[in-house]
Amino acid sequence: MFWRFGINSAIDGLLDKEDLTLEELLDEDDLLQECKAHNNKLVEYLRDPIILSQLLNYIIRDDLDERQRFKYPYVACEVFSCEIWTICETVIDNVDLLNAFWQFLDRPAPLNSLQASYFTKVNIVFLQKKMIEMVKFIQSIPNVVKKMLNHMETSAIMDLLLKLISYEEYPEGAGVIDWLNSEGLIEALISRLDPHLDPDIHSTTSQVLTDIITISQSSNPEQGGVGPNALSRELISEKTVTRLVNYMLDPEAPNSTSSLTNGVSILMQIIQKNNCDFNEESTPTLSPHQPHPIVDLGDMLQVLANRIGDFKSLLENPKSVSGQIDTTIGKMVPLGFERFKICELFAELLHCSNMSLLNVVRQEIPVNGFYELKHDYSYNPMTQTSEIVGVIQMQEKDHSQTVQTSCIEEVIQTNEVGKVFQTKEKYQIQEKDYDSTTQTSGVEDVYKIQEKDYDVATQTQDAFQSQEKDYTQTQTNVTGEVFQEISELQTQNIDDMKQMDSNLPDSNLEQSTSVASPIFEHLQAPPGLEAVSQFNQYNGLNSSQLPVGDILKSKFIEYRIIPTCLDLFFNFKWNNFLHTVVYDMVAQIFNGRMDIGYNKALAISVFTDGQLTKRITKAQRLNDYEVEQPKGVRLGYMGHLTFIAEEVVKLLDRYAVEIGEKVREYIEAEDWQEYVSKTLRETRERDRAPLGGQRPSNHDSMSPSREESEDDDDDDTSEAVADGDMASDQNISILVREVFMPTNYK
Repeated sequence: MFWRFGINSAIDGLLDKEDLTLEELLDEDDLLQECKAHNNKLVEYLRDPIILSQLLNYIIRDDLDERQRFKYPYVACEVFSCEIWTICETVIDNVDLLNAFWQFLDRPAPLNSLQASYFTKVNIVFLQKKMIEMVKFIQSIPNVVKKMLNHMETSAIMDLLLKLISYEEYPEGAGVIDWLNSEGLIEALISRLDPHLDPDIHSTTSQVLTDIITISQSSNPEQGGVGPNALSRELISEKTVTRLVNYMLDPEAPNSTSSLTNGVSILMQIIQKNNCDFNEESTPTLSPHQPHPIVDLGDMLQVLANRIGDFKSLLENPKSVSGQIDTTIGKMVPLGFERFKICELFAELLHCSNMSLLNVVRQEIPVNGFYELKHDYSYNPMTQTSEIVGVIQMQEKDHSQTVQTSCIEEVIQTNEVGKVFQTKEKYQIQEKDYDSTTQTSGVEDVYKIQEKDYDVATQTQDAFQSQEKDYTQTQTNVTGEVFQEISELQTQNIDDMKQMDSNLPDSNLEQSTSVASPIFEHLQAPPGLEAVSQFNQYNGLNSSQLPVGDILKSKFIEYRIIPTCLDLFFNFKWNNFLHTVVYDMVAQIFNGRMDIGYNKALAISVFTDGQLTKRITKAQRLNDYEVEQPKGVRLGYMGHLTFIAEEVVKLLDRYAVEIGEKVREYIEAEDWQEYVSKTLRETRERDRAPLGGQRPSNHDSMSPSREESEDDDDDDTSEAVADGDMASDQNISILVREVFMPTNYK
């Protein structure tokens, strides 16, 4: 806008007219400039309720002529976007104006996308100016959430919904998410993934849910967002996930493949945006008085673990693949997006199962799907160790006595696995209502663990001994070397528990019988966040007593998930997207800890059930044959195959005894030894070589020898120095004559 320096604008002249119409004003080119300049006379005219009603109506009218259809709605929207306080206040205070404006959502779908964008833009301006009043108004509209979801295909309306959710982070918008959850937002969105609906609806719903998950993410608080909330809690609940998985695996619905692929995207986003290990790493930087919520994905993982077999069936018999198709390399059966997304889901589930929170039997009971860490807590994800300060503290009524600290420390240190859990400070265990005459009550308080499925208070030492006898007779779902490895782990853990029993004071043996048995029974979960070491006994326990992370891994072993994915890897030689996913799965397994849970058993099953080493050598021979053919090229999976072979070698180097002894027949095979010592070594050296070859040197036959070159260089240098000195002396002599000699002598 050019400064007028006292010259009146055309707008001022129009405003002096008595019969001025809004259309005349909207046709004026300087209208928006004057609005931005806050022309008082213009603002007074526009803030009239009748004029405001006309402006709002122009934004959503459908009966405008060709000239007005684009200009008037745009100009009217921009007038409100100037954020003039008096105009916004007048509209928001007049509920009738807002009600008429929001009737735009009552129209049948689809809405005009341009009008919807103007509608959203104006409402966002109103929300920013007077958030409390606008939120209350929106909440007062009957079935407003349902009306907005009826127009999901209109992106502008969904943008308004997501913007409304994001206002939860402001004090003025507190309670918006709880209200949306009470209106059944998540349930309504999940229902739109019904496999009988159109795939376009599935895609739009998936995008909306993905955006909600991103807003509610807990993995990286620095990225902003509202954090975990009622909507994210509802989304990961057992009921919701079960309904979603049923849609994804519907065997008869016509569009179940679309529900499957979009559902996998939602589940993957949930896992990626709610990594509890990231929370635990960042927790020590928080104030101990500020509870930090950790999203518990246990229910979701449990539901998916129970349906692993159904997902595997789709890998073997996909519904979206009907036969061979023409490709650039001839006719072949395609992998299909369906099978690729399932493999992606398996890889992401492995990531989720390795989260520390899902590999322990937690002492805390989640509140509304979250864990709140109310004490300083330090966690190292590389070693799975914990340094807990005050986690098992109990408020003492008189702060007068501590109970059997030395006995408890002895029990903890006796367990071999307890070395992982040694803390920097001694556990200070204080009792709330301590009876000085009963010494065993302190031990009961320390080892009392809340369980949903059974009552540990009634277990006895005899029950433990009978359970020990049953361990040797129980069968598992794991075959071959995997079963043998798990049996050895059970025996070792039973010996550890016996040793702990023998270390208890004899004087209190009879009194502590009811206490010791629950202790031994709870030493069945893998090490994690508990103050006392716990180990899994894989036989003699039902699945509800295992950490959900180990339940998933046991299902992977039972249904041979990794071998099936390896089948796809070698069958589809040119699908690098699939190769990347399968390599990620193998790398996760081989780089995990082998001293807890089912990690070791899963790694062994890759060799025994998956025949990995044999497949690698066979694939190498096939590749060598293809390369030798006329115009032959390397097979598409060879790059990822080399990466997998490197992971195998690193695993066997780190766990030569733990893993190597169990898979000896596979790694000592002649073809594998030859591959590692020759083919893999040559490949490693070739990959490390400079891409353009070695740098040129002076050792070529056409170049002089090193000594001759050095002599020539010395001669050239000395001559250059001598010439330089002579030239320098001449220049100095000339300069002296110019400065000091009289002019007549020049």
